[in-house]
Amino acid sequence: MLTLDSDWLDEFERAEVEPVYLVQFYTTTGDPLAFCTGNRILDFAGIYNPFTGGTSGAKTAYPSIAAVTPLAIDLDPFERTINRNSATISFHDDGPIRDFIASTRLLNRNVSIKLGTANLTTELDWAPVFRGLVSKIETREGVIDIECRDFFHYTEKPYYGNWVNKHPLEVMKKLLEDQGVPSGFIDADTFDPTDSDYASIAHYVVTHWSSGPILNPINVTGQHRVGYEPIKMAVQTICEDLAKAMVGSVFFQEDGKAKFLKFDTGATVRAHWGPDQIQDFAQLETIIINEIDAKVTGAWLEEEDTFEGNVRFKDTASQSNFAFPGESNGVFAQSVGFNLMNFQGVLQQPVTSTGGITLRVQTPFGLSGSRVTGNYTAPGPWESLQASGTNLAVSRPLYVLVDSEVMKCVSMDLVENAALHPNEFNNAGTGTNRDVPEFADLTITSGNRGALSTVAATHTLPGEGVTLPAGRVFDVTLPRDFALVQLQRFSNGVAVIELTTSLREWAVQVGDLVTVENDVFLEFGSDGLTSSTSWEVIGKELRLDDSNASIKWRLAYATKSSPPSIIEGVVWDPDWIRRGVGVIPEIVYANEVEVGISRHVVKGLNVSVSSGLVVTVNAGAAAKGGRAVPYQTATNYTVTASKDHYFSYDTRIGAVSVQTVSAGAYAPEIGPDSVMLALVDAGPSAVSITDLRNFGAVRPRNMSALDFEAGQNLIWNPGFETWSRGSSYPPDHWELGAGLTWLTNALRDSGDAERGEYCLRLVTGSCIITSSLFPVEYNRVYLLGGAVIPTASGITIQVGIQWYNTSKALLSTEYVINASGFSNSSYTQKNAHVVAPATAAFAKIYLSRDNESGQVLYDSLRLVRAMPSFHAVVNGAQTITNGSTDAVEFNVEVHDIGSQYDHATCYDFTAKFDGIYEFKAQVRADSSGAVTSFTPEVRLVKNGSTVVCVGISANDGNQSSLWQFLLSPGPIKLAADDTIEVQMLNNTGKSLVLQNSSEDSWFMGIQVH
Repeated sequence: MLTLDSDWLDEFERAEVEPVYLVQFYTTTGDPLAFCTGNRILDFAGIYNPFTGGTSGAKTAYPSIAAVTPLAIDLDPFERTINRNSATISFHDDGPIRDFIASTRLLNRNVSIKLGTANLTTELDWAPVFRGLVSKIETREGVIDIECRDFFHYTEKPYYGNWVNKHPLEVMKKLLEDQGVPSGFIDADTFDPTDSDYASIAHYVVTHWSSGPILNPINVTGQHRVGYEPIKMAVQTICEDLAKAMVGSVFFQEDGKAKFLKFDTGATVRAHWGPDQIQDFAQLETIIINEIDAKVTGAWLEEEDTFEGNVRFKDTASQSNFAFPGESNGVFAQSVGFNLMNFQGVLQQPVTSTGGITLRVQTPFGLSGSRVTGNYTAPGPWESLQASGTNLAVSRPLYVLVDSEVMKCVSMDLVENAALHPNEFNNAGTGTNRDVPEFADLTITSGNRGALSTVAATHTLPGEGVTLPAGRVFDVTLPRDFALVQLQRFSNGVAVIELTTSLREWAVQVGDLVTVENDVFLEFGSDGLTSSTSWEVIGKELRLDDSNASIKWRLAYATKSSPPSIIEGVVWDPDWIRRGVGVIPEIVYANEVEVGISRHVVKGLNVSVSSGLVVTVNAGAAAKGGRAVPYQTATNYTVTASKDHYFSYDTRIGAVSVQTVSAGAYAPEIGPDSVMLALVDAGPSAVSITDLRNFGAVRPRNMSALDFEAGQNLIWNPGFETWSRGSSYPPDHWELGAGLTWLTNALRDSGDAERGEYCLRLVTGSCIITSSLFPVEYNRVYLLGGAVIPTASGITIQVGIQWYNTSKALLSTEYVINASGFSNSSYTQKNAHVVAPATAAFAKIYLSRDNESGQVLYDSLRLVRAMPSFHAVVNGAQTITNGSTDAVEFNVEVHDIGSQYDHATCYDFTAKFDGIYEFKAQVRADSSGAVTSFTPEVRLVKNGSTVVCVGISANDGNQSSLWQFLLSPGPIKLAADDTIEVQMLNNTGKSLVLQNSSEDSWFMGIQVH
């Protein structure tokens, strides 16, 4: 409501009064040019200057104005948009006016129109009716027209800036200022969210940036950068949309100041108009809306990606009351859109289908209740940066949409020791670094699951092979609140009336509440009007002509003293997700199409010491897959002493994150779109930096383990060094057993690795983790090993391999570790040979621990192909009779890797694969005396008959009774299933008895290629 001077009110109380327009042009911020309507020259002792706040010297206004078009402003009571006509000032086309216009640059200059009479010689007594700027000058015969528009003229340009974690009122004020509206023409008090009038909406939050991350969208020449699109709405439209979400309006009032006005049925009634004030009265229409289809949109990760959802609210009592005879429902529906550009949060932990939960959300600063101001210094807390009334409460709930379930939240904890530092830009490209929380824990009770008639459900995290937008968290608080307020007002009908009053009522403004007394009005539930019903002013038109000087008002029902209750019903659209313009581009890398693209540094982004506890994150770029997100300007960060600080870069929003933990604590989890940069270990006054960047563009399955071998070590990610989805997920190519939860049952350990940066820690309970399948060859020999260390003795630890057939059905499990009692002061390394079963095609590595107290670390796993080999000895008396050729019975295996030596029947080696082999043998025999012949032989024989090599006794020509034979033929090529054995030919004339100690008679062999 305007404040009018008492002299002005007294003047317009007179029975006969001649209203006059006073028009002032400010071509500078100094002395204005003044003109008026009527037929008298007006002299003023001084004129108030809104630019300086002072009063200028004496001023004469000449009656050069022929007419001023009717000034009108209209408000849509549902959409809350304001319609204001431009004012056209028509001058008499005379010589002085022509000289004035020809010699004065008027376009875009300030114009002020005031209302008074010739008797009001003090300019400050005049009432403001319009303030704006000159937009057009036209001439016609005898008249010069100057068209003027209010300051929304500034807001028709595209907007290039962004806003982060702000209240909608703060955003509107920022947009007006960014677009050039002078600060003196913004009623700052009405845009202050801490005002007590806004207690119920103080928790509202909106975040937006143009397509792409929060980066400077303007290059150094002031031109729009390629790949960054401005908001495709005028700032006026954005402001109106934000105001509508708060069931309010934003407009430039009569004195030229931008103002926000919230619809509030409890607001002060500004006037009561009875029969004495009302000149004309008309009942126009009744608007009924008992079902609202609210359309909401949310920003996505990539350019031009938005998602749109619907939720319908209805008053079931109203729909029953308005039903056609014989029908159950009479629906009066209205759709409304909310182009709020809310930024979506991301789930950090899966959600079970029922029960109360703590919902951890990454990038929550687009959610109501998360607004912070000021600079954050770990270890916090964040709540110290929240203004009073910005947090959640029973009276200020948050409604979040997760997939297709709505949850009600009245308590949010902004997680300490984790901050993001996005840049917030104005329309000129000037950025301001903002500190916002990276994580928030939302407390959701079991009774607040499945809110707004949705159904509680299980929710997975993004990037796990699920359909987008799984795991996204979207704020639907503002649309929900809007719908309930409007249903309360419209579901039983909003009557619209029109009346006129004298100019004395000019102080009442659009959006004000008034009461009316009139016996003409008639509709269901009302016969005449009294002060028990309040009305909102939705139209105000000032009319001055030769026969009429009045204000025409349009009023819409606001509320009754005892408003009817509504029976709230909600219809949820289960198919709520629809793509907006364009198609979401799949981010692909190296011709891959699967979900779970790795995060990696493309260049730069190194963290370096600046001085003391100040570190610098240097410019660079990081990517999620093939899309590189630049970080353009090196930025300094001051870290807290005696803490560990993990620096990462969020590729979704282009902001550096700092998470602070106790010195030596485990590395914190990072989001699915974040890239780890460095660990900053802060001492009392200095820091040391560990570079954690990964420059490899690696997907969790960038080369399928089913199609390729992993090199010498067949296990993918055997040392747990690759975590392309971040520490919030299992390491690449590993998965937890059924029913287990990452970060609860198992996690990444960054301080206790046997080698490299990381190891795997199984934390609690009976826990199993297995590798992804990888191909193996049946019958092949492999060496399996791993290192383990428990934090307490007595934990049963297993490291094994599971064999699978071509159908990927489990065949068997073998263990190299299956025991307890390991040292808890150093790693224990165990290795053993395993042979793939004859039907094996694939394998998995199997790690587990039993349910004893304590934790187990695993590292340095290896599965490498080993060559078959054997070593056998003679253990027993074997006699080779004179004149015979017999196989030497090496009947005891010292080892047989690959199970290819037969020590029980044939005493031969059978090759299972084509290849190159080497064999050696020694045979010692005793003839118990002199012999008559000196030609005994030991032969290496293939397939029972082909002599490969002959060994002659080392004591040939010596008639001693002890004989020693050596065989060392060198490399031998064998085909699969070829056999090799040692035979002895005895033609000494005596029986030969083989010596049977391990160093006497032995046979060994190995595949070498």
